[in-house]
Amino acid sequence: DEEKFFTLSEFKDKKVVVLYFVSDKCTVTWKYERRTGKLMEDFAKKDVVFLGIKSSAGDTDEQIRKYCESKNYEFPVLLDEKNKLADYLGVRVTPIYVVIDKKGILRYKGAFDEKQKTAKTVADPEDSVKTHYVRDAITAILDGKEVTTKEAVGYG
Repeated sequence: DEEKFFTLSEFKDKKVVVLYFVSDKCTVTWKYERRTGKLMEDFAKKDVVFLGIKSSAGDTDEQIRKYCESKNYEFPVLLDEKNKLADYLGVRVTPIYVVIDKKGILRYKGAFDEKQKTAKTVADPEDSVKTHYVRDAITAILDGKEVTTKEAVGYG
């Protein structure tokens, strides 16, 4: 495979960007892989781009590539070698989702949904979710509305 390089500025004025901080060693990431895949599928034909972010020192580039391929995640994975992006955004766990609007403004950061907020609730069934933070943020931006929840601490 040929390496391609991306910058976030390439998407400004074009697409909503969702940064997905991922680790193949994180059991919470594993619990959210189906939900994340469904989210990507639902917005595939909309003005949204998903970018994986590998910033965990415990994962190799090859492990992340294989993990994403095994989940059929068809998005570029950006390597945050010295955790500069994670540090800048205050990301300390995985998975964490960051939603940036077309103007380049960070509109949401945090957990996928309200079940990802504690170790106790993270294993709750998907159909018990009432608040879908990432989905709601993307939908609000696409509809030209305000994102009501700007940040939600995620467990990971």
